This record gives sequence, C-alpha cells and structure tokens, in this order.
Amino acid sequence: MQCLPNLKSLDLTCSKHLKIVPDFSMMTNLEKIIFDGCESLIEIPSSIQCLKRLDSLDLTYCKKLRSLPQMPRGIKYLELANSGVEEWSPSSIQFLDNLLVLDIAHCKNLRSLPRIIYCNTFIRLDISFCPNLIMSPQIMESSEVLPSSKNGIVELDLRGCKMLNSLPNSTCELKHLEILHLHGCSYLEKLPPLYGLCSLKKLFLDGTALVEIPPDIVSLSSLELLSLSDTPMEELPSSIGCLSSLVSLNLKRCKKLKNLPNSICELKCLETLYLSGCSNLEKLPPLYGLFSLRDLYLDGTALVEIPPDIFSLSSLEYCF
Repeated sequence: MQCLPNLKSLDLTCSKHLKIVPDFSMMTNLEKIIFDGCESLIEIPSSIQCLKRLDSLDLTYCKKLRSLPQMPRGIKYLELANSGVEEWSPSSIQFLDNLLVLDIAHCKNLRSLPRIIYCNTFIRLDISFCPNLIMSPQIMESSEVLPSSKNGIVELDLRGCKMLNSLPNSTCELKHLEILHLHGCSYLEKLPPLYGLCSLKKLFLDGTALVEIPPDIVSLSSLELLSLSDTPMEELPSSIGCLSSLVSLNLKRCKKLKNLPNSICELKCLETLYLSGCSNLEKLPPLYGLFSLRDLYLDGTALVEIPPDIFSLSSLEYCF
C-alpha cells in the first residue's frame, strides 16, 4: 500500500482487527480516509501530515485510539465520535485553517479540549455526550473553542456535557449560528448574553438547571423552536412574546412553572405549545392571539378550567 500515488480514497470500514496502518508518505493524492469501526486501531502514523490533499478523515468508533498526530492543514472534516481519544498533541489540530466539521461526540475518555486557535471556518462543532470533559468558561475563552464571529459555524452541539455550568459571553459572537444544543447539560444554570445570535433558529435547553431565561431573548428574531422541557423554570420573561418567528415552544415537565406571561398570545406564528407534565400550572393566559396554533398539549397540568377564548383558536387541530 505504500506505493499507491494515485489512490484518492481509502476505506477500511469495520476492519475490526486492524491495529496499525501503513506509512502514508507515498500516497500523496489521498483525499479521503475512512477507518470507521476499526476498533483495534491504536495509532495513526505521523506521515498523515504529508497528505496535502486530504479532505476528510473518519475515525469514528476507533475505540483504542488514544491520541492523534499532527493533521494536514487542508483537512475539512474530522470525525472522532465514539473514539478513545483522550488527549491532543499541542499541534495535532491547532493550525487547521480549513476545518469545517469537528465531531468528538461520545468520546468518554476526553477530559480537555484542543486549542482550536486558527479554526476560523467551522460550520459544525459536536462535543456532545463527553461525560468527563471539563469545560469552564475560562477554559473555553482561553482556548477559543467557540469560533469567532468571522466564521460561519451553523451548529454547536454540547448535549450531555454534564460538567458544563455556564457558557462564555463570547457565545453571542456566533452570528451565523442556527442550532444550539444544550440539552442534558444538567449543571448549566445561566445563559450568556444572547443579543448577537441573530441567525439562531433552534435552541435546545432541555434538562438544564436554568431557572430563568434572560430578557434579551427578545433579540432572537429568527428563533423558531425553543425547548425547555425538564427544567426548574418558574416563569418565562414577558419578552418571550416578541419572538415573532417562534413556531414551537416546549415546556414539558417544567414542574415549577406556575403561570405563563400574557404576552404568549402575541406569538402569531406559534403552531405547537407543549405544557404536558407542568404539574403546578393552574391557569392559562389569554390565548386569543394564537392564530396559527394547531397543537396544544395540556395533559398532566393542574388546570381546573379551560379559558373560553380557546374557541377562538381557528387553526387548532389537537388539544390533549
């Protein structure tokens, strides 16, 4: 395999007994390498940095792989989900100018994040379900894990990062961010300023420790989905009525929620409202302005009566 100068793609998917791969230095035209499911692979040769045309490297489920060598600077897609990676060499991915996607989800051995100092092109960053990953705001700020406003990151996935208790204020600089996953971050008690997230469409906060939503949520003019299920939320800010693009609001099992602001009726685009399991919710606000509401879930609440203006909801199809 060492003398295959015209080889462009190398796919060794599910080669479960493969432990070591050959030297890459003569495979100068390689653009794509897939080692997905190579559970016995323990090392990637340092010669991989010579592959100037390498665009994509998939090391998903390489469970015995503990570290990475320096990566070629032109790589765009680096998939490490469910791998055994636990540490990063100082230069392994530090200067990846063209990196678009970094997926290190479900890396159970990972305790710290790489210094992604020059990654200015991110579209998607997935560091979800890394239970031992420690990410204080100071670490995130100093290592510049969150890309700056000049790049176009669209999706940031931090699901299940149980050691995350807050986000850095620089989060608001992600001007192109459309999806932010924070569900299962059970120690996350507070959100950073939100005013700069002008492109955000979906915000998942399920299972966090949030007790309130910052008033500047009003600035999320593109927000279509807000999910707050299983949080200790006691109330919503009145400014939530200014979310003119909101289509779905999920408040399932918010057991401390006692009421909703009257401004809810200003959500003209709202189609789905989940209130199932809000066991302390005794009363609904006026509903007459919810012209687009199709699905209303009220099972498991403490409601003793349904407001008569529910009959003004001309688009309503399901009420449970």
